[in-house]
Amino acid sequence: MISLLRSRGVSIPGDDVDHLMHVLTTTAPFGATLRTTDGGGVASELVVGIHDNRGALYYSDDTGSWYTHGPTPDDHGPVYAEVDFPDHSEIPAADIRAALTEYVHKQARPIGVTWKQDPFAG
Repeated sequence: MISLLRSRGVSIPGDDVDHLMHVLTTTAPFGATLRTTDGGGVASELVVGIHDNRGALYYSDDTGSWYTHGPTPDDHGPVYAEVDFPDHSEIPAADIRAALTEYVHKQARPIGVTWKQDPFAG
């Protein structure tokens, strides 16, 4: 079950993708963190941020951590929800929406976007 979505201290329902996209594109361009829980605590975490028509995702669970990998060249990776994203991690906002929908329904790392494993997680 998706239990928590925080965006700078504001909690909104984690399963409302339309509302989440609205918040991310209007009042929370700094990003948000979405978490799933199991009986023992946090099962997975998805950090998401959107700026203009692109954004980035960071997914982690007990098997590892991944950043989205996209074609956008950046001299300096973006920062969303206090996570420093690497260069080339931003993808189109439409892909962010699709990944959020998949995460909400499957509660697992979305397979509809390209991921690159975080070499520093561990």
